[in-house]
Amino acid sequence: MPQPETKIVNKIKARLTELRKAGRPLWHFKVHGGPAQLAGVPDLCVVYNGIALFLEVKQPGKKLARLQEHRIDEIRAAGGVACRVESVECVEAVLNDVDARMRSMFPNGGRWAFSEQGRKTLP
Repeated sequence: MPQPETKIVNKIKARLTELRKAGRPLWHFKVHGGPAQLAGVPDLCVVYNGIALFLEVKQPGKKLARLQEHRIDEIRAAGGVACRVESVECVEAVLNDVDARMRSMFPNGGRWAFSEQGRKTLP
């Protein structure tokens, strides 16, 4: 029997917290739907190594709602990273992909940083 999405979200949040405590450059929060929240926004917002990721959690085999697909398309059109995930392993694959892309962009291990004047700099 598949796990309800809430259990999957909780497992993902626990793993993200473990990674942060282990020193990975990571911050996350759960987006809670409600009358004041824009409908269709992905379940989790994760900032990892300077990259904002928006993760829509679904049970294996379940499809995105049309509005969720639209929000993911909007995020991607703005240059953001948004995707559907269904397990901790999926999220770790996304983080590994970010790591690989960062290594290719910054082979010396630099990360984006901002000076007090707001200019982009590399450490």
